Amino acid sequence: MLIVAAALDFALAALHVAVIGIGAPAYRFLRAGETIARAAETGARWPARMTAAISALLALWGASALSVAGVLPHVPLARKVVGMIAVVYISRGLALFPQLAGQQVGTDGHPVEPKDLAFSATSLAAGLAHAAGLWTKR
Repeated sequence: MLIVAAALDFALAALHVAVIGIGAPAYRFLRAGETIARAAETGARWPARMTAAISALLALWGASALSVAGVLPHVPLARKVVGMIAVVYISRGLALFPQLAGQQVGTDGHPVEPKDLAFSATSLAAGLAHAAGLWTKR
């Protein structure tokens, strides 16, 4: 399950790299906020730098999951890190439940759309994959 979790981490990291290349429309689609989208439109560098940092963090999360899975060399504290990763993803993914009731959680003030449900469900799935992987790797 940790390999599945790592694959999700790497896929999300790649998605963030794609967002940098696409720019403002991608930031808007992914509900990053109008401030970030406008900054990207004007050529400000901080949105791309911030998104690159998020991408790098997600890739590190994937490497941590692979370390705990035994695919990569052991990294000290990797189990605890993967546990914290699970908490972050699950916390974000729990927005799914109020969203299903139509509440504008994580939608940048817009009405809930199917993509918002998909984003939350993906986060919840990633968190559960990390948690299940830790559980089975005890």
